[in-house]
Amino acid sequence: IVLSEGTSKNGQGSNTNGEKLLDCTMKVRLSAPDYEEGAVQTLSFETAERLRSYIARCRGPADGGNIRLSRDVLSRAERDFVDRRVANRERNQGGSGPSAEIGEEDFHRWLNVTRLQARSKLGIVAASSSTAGASLGDWEDALKLDD
Repeated sequence: IVLSEGTSKNGQGSNTNGEKLLDCTMKVRLSAPDYEEGAVQTLSFETAERLRSYIARCRGPADGGNIRLSRDVLSRAERDFVDRRVANRERNQGGSGPSAEIGEEDFHRWLNVTRLQARSKLGIVAASSSTAGASLGDWEDALKLDD
């Protein structure tokens, strides 16, 4: 199994055309246990059903098990986004050194990290529930990760 192979673009890579996601390549050799030639390995029906059920729960629903963002979370996110943009502009005009403009991509990243933060707190079964949602704490944790 090769986890990353190719050439890196500006140290960041996007893996859309074989570029690296990481600045390293890791190769792992896997080998199957020795079985007698011609021997058939079968699972019991019960074990196979448990495996199918587990894989289905891990995959979640067809829409990817999206995490809901409530109105409270979205209102807070909007306020924080505007506040951070204003603070960033004031900091840039105040001469404390230019910093990158906070834009739409940043807001989108914060929302995605909020969803990931919420999903990380759920179990496999709960993550596949259509009622899963992010909290204000998840939003705050996402912003802390970005700071």
